[in-house]
Amino acid sequence: MSPVAIFLLSLIILPLQTARSAGDDDNPKETLKSNERDALLTFINGVDHDPTKLTWDKFKRACYDWKGVICDPEKTTVLYIRLPAISLLGKIPDNSLGKLPSLRVLSIHDNALSDKLPPDFAELTSLTRLYIHKNQFSGQLPYIEADNLIKLDVSVNKLVSSIPHPFSKFSLSSFDNNDYLCGPPTKNVCNDTFNPPPDWVKPKKHRIDVRLIVWITVASGIVLFILLLIIRKMMYSETKRRRPLLVEVNNLVFLEDGFGFKLDDLLNASAEVLGEGSVGTSYKQTVVGKEMVIGELGSVGTSKKRVEEKKRMVVVKRLRDVKVKELEFRDTMEVFRKVKSINLVPLVAYYYSEYEKWLVYDYMPGGSLSDRLHGSIGSRQTRLNWDQRMRIAMSAAKGLAYLHEAGVVHGNIKSSNILLRQETNEASLSDYGLNTLFGEPGSLNRHVTGYWAPEAFKTRKVTFKSDVYSFGVLLLELLTGKTVKQASLGEEGVHFSNLVESVIWDEPKLEIFDVELGRDRNFEMLQLLQIAKDCVLIVPENRPTMHDVVRRMDDMWLRPSFDDHSRGYDETPSTDTRDTPSTSIFTP
Repeated sequence: MSPVAIFLLSLIILPLQTARSAGDDDNPKETLKSNERDALLTFINGVDHDPTKLTWDKFKRACYDWKGVICDPEKTTVLYIRLPAISLLGKIPDNSLGKLPSLRVLSIHDNALSDKLPPDFAELTSLTRLYIHKNQFSGQLPYIEADNLIKLDVSVNKLVSSIPHPFSKFSLSSFDNNDYLCGPPTKNVCNDTFNPPPDWVKPKKHRIDVRLIVWITVASGIVLFILLLIIRKMMYSETKRRRPLLVEVNNLVFLEDGFGFKLDDLLNASAEVLGEGSVGTSYKQTVVGKEMVIGELGSVGTSKKRVEEKKRMVVVKRLRDVKVKELEFRDTMEVFRKVKSINLVPLVAYYYSEYEKWLVYDYMPGGSLSDRLHGSIGSRQTRLNWDQRMRIAMSAAKGLAYLHEAGVVHGNIKSSNILLRQETNEASLSDYGLNTLFGEPGSLNRHVTGYWAPEAFKTRKVTFKSDVYSFGVLLLELLTGKTVKQASLGEEGVHFSNLVESVIWDEPKLEIFDVELGRDRNFEMLQLLQIAKDCVLIVPENRPTMHDVVRRMDDMWLRPSFDDHSRGYDETPSTDTRDTPSTSIFTP
Protein backbone atom coordinates (compact mmCIF):
# COMPACT_ATOMS: atom_id res chain seq x y z
CA MET A 1 0.00 0.00 0.00
CA SER A 2 1.39 3.40 -0.97
CA PRO A 3 2.19 6.06 1.68
CA VAL A 4 -0.60 8.24 0.29
CA ALA A 5 -3.16 5.43 0.71
CA ILE A 6 -1.96 4.75 4.27
CA PHE A 7 -2.32 8.45 5.11
CA LEU A 8 -5.85 8.62 3.71
CA LEU A 9 -6.87 5.43 5.56
CA SER A 10 -5.59 6.90 8.84
CA LEU A 11 -7.78 9.97 8.33
CA ILE A 12 -10.82 7.65 8.25
CA ILE A 13 -9.86 5.31 11.09
CA LEU A 14 -8.67 7.93 13.60
CA PRO A 15 -12.01 9.80 13.90
CA LEU A 16 -13.82 6.48 14.31
CA GLN A 17 -11.52 5.47 17.13
CA THR A 18 -11.92 8.89 18.74
CA ALA A 19 -15.71 8.72 18.48
CA ARG A 20 -15.68 5.24 19.96
CA SER A 21 -13.56 6.38 22.89
CA ALA A 22 -15.79 9.40 23.48
CA GLY A 23 -18.86 7.19 23.38
CA ASP A 24 -17.33 4.89 25.96
CA ASP A 25 -16.70 7.85 28.25
CA ASP A 26 -20.23 9.19 27.83
CA ASN A 27 -21.85 5.81 28.57
CA PRO A 28 -20.28 4.25 31.67
CA LYS A 29 -20.61 0.51 32.01
CA GLU A 30 -23.37 -1.12 34.02
CA THR A 31 -22.47 -1.24 37.71
CA LEU A 32 -25.49 -3.20 39.01
CA LYS A 33 -24.67 -6.73 40.11
CA SER A 34 -25.26 -9.11 37.22
CA ASN A 35 -27.55 -11.43 39.19
CA GLU A 36 -29.83 -8.53 40.15
CA ARG A 37 -29.91 -7.21 36.59
CA ASP A 38 -30.83 -10.71 35.38
CA ALA A 39 -33.60 -10.87 38.01
CA LEU A 40 -35.07 -7.56 36.79
CA LEU A 41 -34.96 -8.71 33.16
CA THR A 42 -36.64 -11.98 34.14
CA PHE A 43 -39.42 -9.94 35.75
CA ILE A 44 -40.03 -7.52 32.89
CA ASN A 45 -39.83 -10.27 30.25
CA GLY A 46 -42.27 -12.43 32.21
CA VAL A 47 -45.12 -9.95 32.68
CA ASP A 48 -47.17 -8.20 30.04
CA HIS A 49 -46.73 -4.44 30.12
CA ASP A 50 -47.44 -1.31 28.14
CA PRO A 51 -44.16 -0.23 26.46
CA THR A 52 -45.38 3.37 26.41
CA LYS A 53 -45.49 3.35 30.21
CA LEU A 54 -42.49 1.13 30.99
CA THR A 55 -39.47 0.27 28.90
CA TRP A 56 -36.40 -1.36 30.41
CA ASP A 57 -33.91 -1.28 27.56
CA LYS A 58 -31.46 -4.15 28.07
CA PHE A 59 -28.78 -2.07 26.38
CA LYS A 60 -29.07 0.68 28.99
CA ARG A 61 -28.01 0.82 32.64
CA ALA A 62 -30.66 -0.30 35.08
CA CYS A 63 -29.80 2.03 37.98
CA TYR A 64 -29.61 5.08 35.74
CA ASP A 65 -32.15 4.60 32.98
CA TRP A 66 -34.85 2.10 34.04
CA LYS A 67 -38.04 3.71 35.32
CA GLY A 68 -39.02 2.74 38.86
CA VAL A 69 -35.62 1.23 39.74
CA ILE A 70 -33.68 3.10 42.44
CA CYS A 71 -30.30 1.81 43.58
CA ASP A 72 -27.80 2.62 46.31
CA PRO A 73 -25.42 5.55 45.70
CA GLU A 74 -22.77 3.20 44.26
CA LYS A 75 -25.36 1.82 41.80
CA THR A 76 -24.50 -1.78 42.66
CA THR A 77 -27.69 -3.06 44.31
CA VAL A 78 -31.42 -2.30 43.99
CA LEU A 79 -33.11 -0.61 46.97
CA TYR A 80 -36.53 0.44 45.62
CA ILE A 81 -38.89 -0.87 42.95
CA ARG A 82 -41.75 1.57 42.34
CA LEU A 83 -44.08 0.52 39.52
CA PRO A 84 -47.62 1.48 40.63
CA ALA A 85 -50.52 1.78 38.19
CA ILE A 86 -48.61 1.16 34.94
CA SER A 87 -50.75 -1.68 33.53
CA LEU A 88 -48.58 -4.65 34.50
CA LEU A 89 -50.41 -7.90 33.67
CA GLY A 90 -49.86 -11.58 34.44
CA LYS A 91 -47.86 -13.72 36.84
CA ILE A 92 -44.65 -12.54 38.49
CA PRO A 93 -41.98 -15.05 37.38
CA ASP A 94 -39.95 -17.05 39.86
CA ASN A 95 -36.35 -15.93 40.39
CA SER A 96 -37.15 -12.31 39.58
CA LEU A 97 -38.12 -9.72 42.21
CA GLY A 98 -37.54 -12.21 45.01
CA LYS A 99 -33.86 -12.31 44.06
CA LEU A 100 -33.12 -8.71 45.07
CA PRO A 101 -31.56 -9.21 48.53
CA SER A 102 -31.25 -5.51 49.41
CA LEU A 103 -34.74 -4.51 48.27
CA ARG A 104 -36.38 -2.21 50.82
CA VAL A 105 -39.49 -0.92 49.07
CA LEU A 106 -41.60 -2.93 46.60
CA SER A 107 -44.53 -0.96 45.23
CA ILE A 108 -46.46 -2.71 42.43
CA HIS A 109 -50.01 -1.85 43.45
CA ASP A 110 -52.89 -0.85 41.15
CA ASN A 111 -51.91 -3.20 38.31
CA ALA A 112 -53.44 -6.43 36.97
CA LEU A 113 -50.84 -8.89 38.28
CA SER A 114 -52.31 -12.30 39.04
CA ASP A 115 -51.71 -15.92 40.06
CA LYS A 116 -49.61 -16.93 43.06
CA LEU A 117 -46.81 -14.85 44.49
CA PRO A 118 -43.44 -16.49 43.83
CA PRO A 119 -42.05 -18.58 46.73
CA ASP A 120 -38.78 -16.62 46.54
CA PHE A 121 -40.62 -13.57 47.96
CA ALA A 122 -39.75 -15.20 51.30
CA GLU A 123 -36.14 -14.12 50.63
CA LEU A 124 -37.00 -10.40 50.70
CA THR A 125 -35.88 -10.01 54.30
CA SER A 126 -34.66 -6.41 53.86
CA LEU A 127 -38.14 -5.07 53.06
CA THR A 128 -39.45 -2.09 54.99
CA ARG A 129 -42.51 -1.49 52.78
CA LEU A 130 -44.55 -3.87 50.64
CA TYR A 131 -47.44 -2.58 48.53
CA ILE A 132 -49.14 -5.19 46.31
CA HIS A 133 -52.76 -4.08 46.79
CA LYS A 134 -55.31 -3.72 44.02
CA ASN A 135 -54.08 -6.62 41.87
CA GLN A 136 -55.47 -10.12 41.30
CA PHE A 137 -53.02 -12.21 43.32
CA SER A 138 -54.34 -15.55 44.55
CA GLY A 139 -53.07 -18.36 46.79
CA GLN A 140 -50.96 -18.04 49.89
CA LEU A 141 -49.25 -15.04 51.41
CA PRO A 142 -45.46 -15.48 51.72
CA TYR A 143 -43.78 -15.81 55.11
CA ILE A 144 -41.29 -12.93 55.01
CA GLU A 145 -39.04 -12.53 58.03
CA ALA A 146 -38.37 -8.84 57.46
CA ASP A 147 -37.72 -7.40 60.90
CA ASN A 148 -37.88 -3.82 59.62
CA LEU A 149 -41.16 -4.17 57.71
CA ILE A 150 -43.29 -1.21 58.84
CA LYS A 151 -45.77 -0.82 55.97
CA LEU A 152 -47.84 -3.55 54.32
CA ASP A 153 -50.86 -3.48 52.03
CA VAL A 154 -52.13 -6.66 50.32
CA SER A 155 -55.78 -5.57 50.14
CA VAL A 156 -58.08 -5.93 47.12
CA ASN A 157 -56.71 -9.23 45.78
CA LYS A 158 -57.97 -12.83 45.65
CA LEU A 159 -55.75 -14.27 48.38
CA VAL A 160 -56.79 -17.37 50.33
CA SER A 161 -54.35 -17.79 53.17
CA SER A 162 -53.56 -17.75 56.84
CA ILE A 163 -51.84 -14.49 57.70
CA PRO A 164 -48.15 -15.15 58.49
CA HIS A 165 -47.17 -14.21 62.01
CA PRO A 166 -44.83 -11.31 60.96
CA PHE A 167 -47.83 -9.69 59.21
CA SER A 168 -50.25 -9.94 62.14
CA LYS A 169 -49.05 -6.63 63.60
CA PHE A 170 -50.60 -4.64 60.74
CA SER A 171 -54.10 -3.17 60.72
CA LEU A 172 -57.10 -5.01 59.31
CA SER A 173 -57.31 -2.55 56.41
CA SER A 174 -54.01 -3.95 55.11
CA PHE A 175 -55.84 -7.20 54.27
CA ASP A 176 -59.32 -6.00 53.21
CA ASN A 177 -61.19 -7.34 50.17
CA ASN A 178 -59.54 -10.72 49.64
CA ASP A 179 -61.25 -14.08 49.09
CA TYR A 180 -60.41 -15.47 52.53
CA LEU A 181 -57.72 -14.56 55.04
CA CYS A 182 -57.62 -15.93 58.56
CA GLY A 183 -55.67 -15.36 61.74
CA PRO A 184 -54.82 -12.05 63.43
CA PRO A 185 -55.67 -9.26 62.83
CA THR A 186 -58.82 -10.81 61.27
CA LYS A 187 -61.39 -12.59 63.40
CA ASN A 188 -61.43 -15.59 61.06
CA VAL A 189 -60.21 -18.82 62.63
CA CYS A 190 -57.73 -20.83 60.60
CA ASN A 191 -58.09 -24.58 60.12
CA ASP A 192 -55.97 -27.20 58.38
CA THR A 193 -57.19 -25.97 55.00
CA PHE A 194 -55.55 -22.61 55.47
CA ASN A 195 -52.34 -23.54 57.25
CA PRO A 196 -49.37 -22.32 55.18
CA PRO A 197 -47.64 -25.01 53.12
CA PRO A 198 -43.95 -25.82 53.82
CA ASP A 199 -42.73 -23.46 51.08
CA TRP A 200 -43.91 -20.46 53.08
CA VAL A 201 -42.72 -21.26 56.60
CA LYS A 202 -39.39 -20.65 58.22
CA PRO A 203 -36.49 -22.95 57.43
CA LYS A 204 -36.49 -26.12 59.53
CA LYS A 205 -33.45 -25.06 61.53
CA HIS A 206 -35.60 -22.25 63.01
CA ARG A 207 -38.67 -24.37 63.80
CA ILE A 208 -37.45 -26.15 66.92
CA ASP A 209 -39.84 -25.34 69.80
CA VAL A 210 -41.11 -22.36 67.86
CA ARG A 211 -44.40 -22.19 69.78
CA LEU A 212 -42.62 -22.17 73.12
CA ILE A 213 -40.26 -19.45 71.91
CA VAL A 214 -43.20 -17.38 70.66
CA TRP A 215 -45.07 -17.67 73.96
CA ILE A 216 -41.97 -16.77 75.97
CA THR A 217 -41.31 -13.80 73.72
CA VAL A 218 -44.91 -12.58 73.95
CA ALA A 219 -45.01 -12.95 77.72
CA SER A 220 -41.68 -11.16 78.11
CA GLY A 221 -42.85 -8.40 75.82
CA ILE A 222 -46.06 -7.88 77.81
CA VAL A 223 -44.14 -7.64 81.09
CA LEU A 224 -41.61 -5.25 79.58
CA PHE A 225 -44.40 -3.13 78.06
CA ILE A 226 -46.17 -2.82 81.42
CA LEU A 227 -42.93 -1.80 83.11
CA LEU A 228 -42.26 0.82 80.44
CA LEU A 229 -45.76 2.25 80.87
CA ILE A 230 -45.24 2.56 84.61
CA ILE A 231 -41.84 4.22 84.16
CA ARG A 232 -43.18 6.60 81.49
CA LYS A 233 -46.12 7.60 83.65
CA MET A 234 -43.80 8.35 86.57
CA MET A 235 -41.45 10.39 84.33
CA TYR A 236 -44.35 12.30 82.76
CA SER A 237 -45.83 13.14 86.14
CA GLU A 238 -42.48 14.48 87.31
CA THR A 239 -41.98 16.49 84.09
CA LYS A 240 -45.47 17.95 84.32
CA ARG A 241 -44.82 19.15 87.88
CA ARG A 242 -41.54 20.79 86.87
CA ARG A 243 -42.69 22.36 83.54
CA PRO A 244 -46.13 23.96 83.24
CA LEU A 245 -46.03 24.15 79.41
CA LEU A 246 -47.51 21.35 77.31
CA VAL A 247 -44.23 21.15 75.37
CA GLU A 248 -41.88 18.32 76.26
CA VAL A 249 -38.19 19.06 76.79
CA ASN A 250 -37.18 17.22 73.61
CA ASN A 251 -35.33 19.44 71.18
CA LEU A 252 -36.03 20.20 67.56
CA VAL A 253 -34.93 17.76 64.88
CA PHE A 254 -33.14 19.56 62.04
CA LEU A 255 -33.32 18.29 58.46
CA GLU A 256 -30.41 20.33 57.13
CA ASP A 257 -26.85 20.93 58.25
CA GLY A 258 -25.07 24.15 59.05
CA PHE A 259 -27.67 26.11 61.05
CA GLY A 260 -29.44 25.31 64.28
CA PHE A 261 -31.32 26.77 67.22
CA LYS A 262 -33.00 25.42 70.31
CA LEU A 263 -36.63 24.83 71.13
CA ASP A 264 -36.44 27.53 73.78
CA ASP A 265 -35.38 30.01 71.08
CA LEU A 266 -38.76 29.44 69.38
CA LEU A 267 -40.69 29.55 72.63
CA ASN A 268 -39.08 32.84 73.67
CA ALA A 269 -39.22 34.59 70.28
CA SER A 270 -42.10 36.93 69.48
CA ALA A 271 -44.51 35.45 66.95
CA GLU A 272 -46.75 36.99 64.31
CA VAL A 273 -49.80 34.97 63.29
CA LEU A 274 -49.80 34.56 59.50
CA GLY A 275 -53.06 32.70 59.29
CA GLU A 276 -54.92 29.47 59.92
CA GLY A 277 -54.89 26.91 57.14
CA SER A 278 -56.41 23.51 56.58
CA VAL A 279 -53.73 21.70 58.59
CA GLY A 280 -52.88 24.16 61.33
CA THR A 281 -51.89 27.69 62.32
CA SER A 282 -48.75 29.40 60.96
CA TYR A 283 -46.58 31.88 62.84
CA LYS A 284 -43.72 34.04 61.58
CA GLN A 285 -40.77 34.23 63.96
CA THR A 286 -37.20 35.52 63.91
CA VAL A 287 -34.79 33.24 65.74
CA VAL A 288 -31.12 33.60 66.54
CA GLY A 289 -29.18 30.45 65.78
CA LYS A 290 -25.67 29.23 65.29
CA GLU A 291 -24.22 28.68 61.83
CA MET A 292 -20.96 27.05 60.81
CA VAL A 293 -18.96 29.46 58.66
CA ILE A 294 -15.93 28.46 56.59
CA GLY A 295 -13.30 31.19 56.62
CA GLU A 296 -10.01 31.78 54.82
CA LEU A 297 -7.45 29.04 54.28
CA GLY A 298 -5.10 28.35 57.17
CA SER A 299 -1.36 28.12 57.07
CA VAL A 300 -1.33 24.47 56.03
CA GLY A 301 -3.95 24.90 53.33
CA THR A 302 -6.97 23.84 55.40
CA SER A 303 -10.02 26.05 55.73
CA LYS A 304 -10.83 27.56 59.09
CA LYS A 305 -14.27 26.95 60.53
CA ARG A 306 -16.00 29.09 63.09
CA VAL A 307 -19.47 29.28 64.58
CA GLU A 308 -21.35 32.56 64.26
CA GLU A 309 -24.70 33.69 65.60
CA LYS A 310 -27.12 34.66 62.83
CA LYS A 311 -30.76 35.64 62.60
CA ARG A 312 -33.15 33.62 60.51
CA MET A 313 -36.79 34.26 59.71
CA VAL A 314 -38.88 31.11 59.84
CA VAL A 315 -42.50 30.01 59.74
CA VAL A 316 -43.64 27.65 62.46
CA LYS A 317 -46.68 25.60 61.44
CA ARG A 318 -48.47 24.25 64.50
CA LEU A 319 -50.29 21.16 63.25
CA ARG A 320 -53.63 20.11 64.67
CA ASP A 321 -55.43 16.77 64.76
CA VAL A 322 -52.33 14.73 63.92
CA LYS A 323 -53.30 11.07 64.28
CA VAL A 324 -50.12 9.15 63.43
CA LYS A 325 -47.71 7.84 66.01
CA GLU A 326 -44.22 9.22 66.47
CA LEU A 327 -42.44 6.62 64.31
CA GLU A 328 -44.68 7.23 61.31
CA PHE A 329 -44.44 10.99 61.82
CA ARG A 330 -40.64 10.80 61.78
CA ASP A 331 -40.71 8.54 58.72
CA THR A 332 -42.72 11.17 56.88
CA MET A 333 -40.26 13.85 57.94
CA GLU A 334 -37.47 11.69 56.52
CA VAL A 335 -39.24 11.83 53.15
CA PHE A 336 -39.24 15.62 53.36
CA ARG A 337 -35.53 15.61 54.16
CA LYS A 338 -34.83 13.90 50.85
CA VAL A 339 -37.10 15.93 48.58
CA LYS A 340 -34.92 18.96 47.95
CA SER A 341 -35.91 21.30 45.13
CA ILE A 342 -35.89 25.04 44.53
CA ASN A 343 -39.59 24.65 43.77
CA LEU A 344 -40.39 23.30 47.25
CA VAL A 345 -40.37 25.42 50.42
CA PRO A 346 -37.51 23.96 52.50
CA LEU A 347 -38.52 22.18 55.70
CA VAL A 348 -35.86 23.25 58.20
CA ALA A 349 -36.84 21.28 61.30
CA TYR A 350 -39.70 19.59 63.11
CA TYR A 351 -40.83 18.92 66.65
CA TYR A 352 -42.93 16.03 67.91
CA SER A 353 -44.35 15.53 71.38
CA GLU A 354 -47.48 14.04 72.83
CA TYR A 355 -49.22 17.40 72.77
CA GLU A 356 -47.50 19.43 70.07
CA LYS A 357 -46.38 18.78 66.50
CA TRP A 358 -44.55 21.60 64.72
CA LEU A 359 -43.00 22.06 61.31
CA VAL A 360 -40.42 24.80 60.79
CA TYR A 361 -40.03 26.23 57.26
CA ASP A 362 -37.99 29.04 55.77
CA TYR A 363 -40.04 32.23 55.53
CA MET A 364 -40.90 33.28 51.95
CA PRO A 365 -41.15 37.09 51.91
CA GLY A 366 -42.86 37.17 48.51
CA GLY A 367 -46.16 36.03 50.01
CA SER A 368 -48.61 33.61 48.45
CA LEU A 369 -50.02 33.46 44.94
CA SER A 370 -53.48 33.94 46.43
CA ASP A 371 -52.48 37.24 48.06
CA ARG A 372 -50.76 38.48 44.91
CA LEU A 373 -53.45 37.36 42.47
CA HIS A 374 -56.48 38.44 44.48
CA GLY A 375 -55.02 41.53 46.18
CA SER A 376 -57.12 44.46 47.28
CA ILE A 377 -58.05 47.26 44.89
CA GLY A 378 -55.39 49.47 46.44
CA SER A 379 -52.66 47.00 45.47
CA ARG A 380 -53.72 46.37 41.88
CA GLN A 381 -50.49 47.91 40.59
CA THR A 382 -48.78 44.76 41.88
CA ARG A 383 -51.04 42.38 39.96
CA LEU A 384 -49.33 39.75 37.84
CA ASN A 385 -48.82 40.02 34.08
CA TRP A 386 -48.84 37.05 31.69
CA ASP A 387 -45.13 36.19 31.86
CA GLN A 388 -45.15 36.40 35.66
CA ARG A 389 -48.13 34.07 35.84
CA MET A 390 -46.51 31.64 33.43
CA ARG A 391 -43.27 31.69 35.43
CA ILE A 392 -45.23 30.91 38.60
CA ALA A 393 -47.26 28.18 36.89
CA MET A 394 -44.15 26.57 35.40
CA SER A 395 -42.17 26.51 38.63
CA ALA A 396 -45.20 25.16 40.55
CA ALA A 397 -45.67 22.46 37.89
CA LYS A 398 -41.99 21.48 38.16
CA GLY A 399 -42.25 21.28 41.93
CA LEU A 400 -45.32 19.04 41.73
CA ALA A 401 -43.75 16.85 39.03
CA TYR A 402 -40.66 16.49 41.21
CA LEU A 403 -42.78 15.39 44.17
CA HIS A 404 -44.56 12.80 42.03
CA GLU A 405 -41.24 11.46 40.73
CA ALA A 406 -40.19 11.08 44.39
CA GLY A 407 -43.40 9.15 45.16
CA VAL A 408 -45.06 11.94 47.20
CA VAL A 409 -48.60 13.19 46.68
CA HIS A 410 -48.95 16.88 47.54
CA GLY A 411 -52.59 16.52 48.55
CA ASN A 412 -53.39 20.22 49.07
CA ILE A 413 -52.66 22.21 45.91
CA LYS A 414 -54.20 25.69 46.11
CA SER A 415 -53.05 29.25 45.47
CA SER A 416 -52.43 29.99 49.16
CA ASN A 417 -49.92 27.10 49.21
CA ILE A 418 -47.97 28.54 46.24
CA LEU A 419 -45.38 30.85 47.79
CA LEU A 420 -43.45 33.36 45.68
CA ARG A 421 -39.75 34.15 45.58
CA GLN A 422 -39.40 37.92 45.40
CA GLU A 423 -36.21 37.99 43.39
CA THR A 424 -37.50 35.92 40.44
CA ASN A 425 -41.32 35.87 40.71
CA GLU A 426 -41.08 32.10 40.63
CA ALA A 427 -42.90 29.82 43.04
CA SER A 428 -42.29 27.13 45.63
CA LEU A 429 -44.89 24.66 46.94
CA SER A 430 -45.68 24.46 50.63
CA ASP A 431 -47.75 22.07 52.78
CA TYR A 432 -46.81 19.10 50.56
CA GLY A 433 -47.45 15.53 51.69
CA LEU A 434 -49.13 16.44 54.99
CA ASN A 435 -52.46 14.63 54.48
CA THR A 436 -50.92 11.36 55.56
CA LEU A 437 -50.32 12.74 59.06
CA PHE A 438 -53.97 13.20 59.91
CA GLY A 439 -55.18 9.67 59.38
CA GLU A 440 -58.89 10.36 59.04
CA PRO A 441 -60.46 10.91 55.61
CA GLY A 442 -62.42 13.78 57.12
CA SER A 443 -59.26 15.88 57.15
CA LEU A 444 -60.13 16.85 53.57
CA ASN A 445 -63.19 18.65 54.86
CA ARG A 446 -61.03 21.62 55.80
CA HIS A 447 -59.76 22.10 52.23
CA VAL A 448 -61.25 24.48 49.70
CA THR A 449 -63.69 22.23 47.84
CA GLY A 450 -63.19 23.99 44.52
CA TYR A 451 -59.81 22.31 44.15
CA TRP A 452 -61.09 18.79 44.84
CA ALA A 453 -61.03 16.12 42.18
CA PRO A 454 -64.36 14.27 41.88
CA GLU A 455 -62.88 10.99 43.10
CA ALA A 456 -61.20 12.72 46.08
CA PHE A 457 -64.55 14.16 47.08
CA LYS A 458 -66.07 10.67 47.11
CA THR A 459 -63.24 8.63 48.65
CA ARG A 460 -61.61 11.34 50.81
CA LYS A 461 -58.24 10.15 49.51
CA VAL A 462 -55.71 12.07 47.47
CA THR A 463 -53.62 10.60 44.65
CA PHE A 464 -51.23 11.73 41.93
CA LYS A 465 -54.20 12.15 39.58
CA SER A 466 -56.17 14.23 42.09
CA ASP A 467 -53.08 16.46 42.38
CA VAL A 468 -53.19 16.93 38.61
CA TYR A 469 -56.86 17.94 38.84
CA SER A 470 -56.09 20.49 41.58
CA PHE A 471 -53.24 21.89 39.48
CA GLY A 472 -55.65 22.28 36.56
CA VAL A 473 -57.97 24.32 38.79
CA LEU A 474 -54.96 26.42 39.81
CA LEU A 475 -54.22 27.14 36.12
CA LEU A 476 -57.82 28.27 35.65
CA GLU A 477 -57.41 30.55 38.64
CA LEU A 478 -54.30 32.09 37.04
CA LEU A 479 -56.02 32.48 33.67
CA THR A 480 -59.28 33.97 34.93
CA GLY A 481 -58.21 35.84 38.05
CA LYS A 482 -61.23 34.39 39.86
CA THR A 483 -61.03 32.94 43.36
CA VAL A 484 -61.78 29.23 43.49
CA LYS A 485 -63.43 29.55 46.88
CA GLN A 486 -65.98 32.01 45.54
CA ALA A 487 -66.65 29.80 42.53
CA SER A 488 -67.53 26.72 44.60
CA LEU A 489 -71.07 25.44 44.25
CA GLY A 490 -72.12 24.75 47.81
CA GLU A 491 -70.60 22.94 50.73
CA GLU A 492 -71.89 19.42 50.31
CA GLY A 493 -72.66 17.22 47.33
CA VAL A 494 -70.82 19.25 44.66
CA HIS A 495 -67.13 18.77 44.08
CA PHE A 496 -66.05 21.42 41.55
CA SER A 497 -66.83 24.97 40.62
CA ASN A 498 -69.05 26.47 37.91
CA LEU A 499 -65.87 27.65 36.27
CA VAL A 500 -64.38 24.16 35.99
CA GLU A 501 -67.69 22.78 34.80
CA SER A 502 -67.92 25.36 32.03
CA VAL A 503 -64.37 24.62 30.87
CA ILE A 504 -65.11 20.89 30.67
CA TRP A 505 -68.42 21.09 28.84
CA ASP A 506 -68.49 24.41 26.95
CA GLU A 507 -66.41 25.87 24.16
CA PRO A 508 -63.96 28.31 25.84
CA LYS A 509 -64.39 32.00 24.96
CA LEU A 510 -61.84 34.77 25.23
CA GLU A 511 -64.08 36.48 27.78
CA ILE A 512 -63.06 33.85 30.31
CA PHE A 513 -59.57 35.36 30.68
CA ASP A 514 -58.63 37.93 33.31
CA VAL A 515 -58.87 41.43 31.84
CA GLU A 516 -55.52 42.20 33.51
CA LEU A 517 -53.83 39.93 30.96
CA GLY A 518 -54.82 41.95 27.91
CA ARG A 519 -55.08 40.23 24.56
CA ASP A 520 -51.46 40.14 23.39
CA ARG A 521 -51.02 36.46 24.23
CA ASN A 522 -54.41 35.02 23.27
CA PHE A 523 -52.89 32.01 21.50
CA GLU A 524 -50.70 31.08 24.48
CA MET A 525 -53.59 31.60 26.88
CA LEU A 526 -55.81 29.28 24.83
CA GLN A 527 -53.04 26.67 24.82
CA LEU A 528 -52.67 26.87 28.60
CA LEU A 529 -56.46 26.70 28.93
CA GLN A 530 -56.40 23.43 26.96
CA ILE A 531 -53.78 22.04 29.34
CA ALA A 532 -55.97 23.06 32.28
CA LYS A 533 -58.97 21.41 30.61
CA ASP A 534 -57.06 18.14 30.23
CA CYS A 535 -56.02 18.29 33.90
CA VAL A 536 -59.60 18.61 35.17
CA LEU A 537 -61.08 15.76 33.15
CA ILE A 538 -63.51 13.78 35.28
CA VAL A 539 -61.95 10.36 34.60
CA PRO A 540 -58.59 10.29 36.47
CA GLU A 541 -56.91 7.96 33.96
CA ASN A 542 -57.53 10.47 31.16
CA ARG A 543 -55.60 13.23 32.90
CA PRO A 544 -51.95 13.80 31.93
CA THR A 545 -49.05 13.21 34.28
CA MET A 546 -47.35 16.25 35.77
CA HIS A 547 -44.26 15.42 33.74
CA ASP A 548 -46.38 15.74 30.58
CA VAL A 549 -47.89 18.99 31.89
CA VAL A 550 -44.40 20.47 32.39
CA ARG A 551 -43.35 19.43 28.90
CA ARG A 552 -46.47 20.89 27.24
CA MET A 553 -46.21 24.16 29.17
CA ASP A 554 -42.55 24.44 28.29
CA ASP A 555 -43.34 23.93 24.58
CA MET A 556 -46.13 26.50 24.40
CA TRP A 557 -44.61 29.34 26.43
CA LEU A 558 -42.92 31.96 24.24
CA ARG A 559 -40.57 33.51 26.77
CA PRO A 560 -38.80 36.80 26.21
CA SER A 561 -35.27 36.16 24.90
CA PHE A 562 -33.67 37.47 28.08
CA ASP A 563 -35.68 35.04 30.18
CA ASP A 564 -34.75 31.68 28.72
CA HIS A 565 -32.94 30.40 31.77
CA SER A 566 -35.88 28.50 33.20
CA ARG A 567 -36.46 26.11 30.30
CA GLY A 568 -36.22 22.42 30.83
CA TYR A 569 -37.17 19.95 33.53
CA ASP A 570 -34.20 18.10 34.89
CA GLU A 571 -34.79 17.64 38.57
CA THR A 572 -34.69 14.11 39.95
CA PRO A 573 -35.42 12.92 43.49
CA SER A 574 -32.72 11.91 45.93
CA THR A 575 -31.41 8.35 45.82
CA ASP A 576 -30.48 8.38 49.49
CA THR A 577 -30.14 4.84 50.86
CA ARG A 578 -32.53 5.51 53.71
CA ASP A 579 -36.11 4.43 53.37
CA THR A 580 -38.90 6.53 51.92
CA PRO A 581 -42.14 6.07 53.86
CA SER A 582 -45.51 6.30 52.24
CA THR A 583 -49.11 5.53 53.12
CA SER A 584 -52.39 4.62 51.55
CA ILE A 585 -53.21 8.32 51.38
CA PHE A 586 -50.12 9.30 49.48
CA THR A 587 -49.01 6.20 47.68
CA PRO A 588 -45.50 5.45 46.44
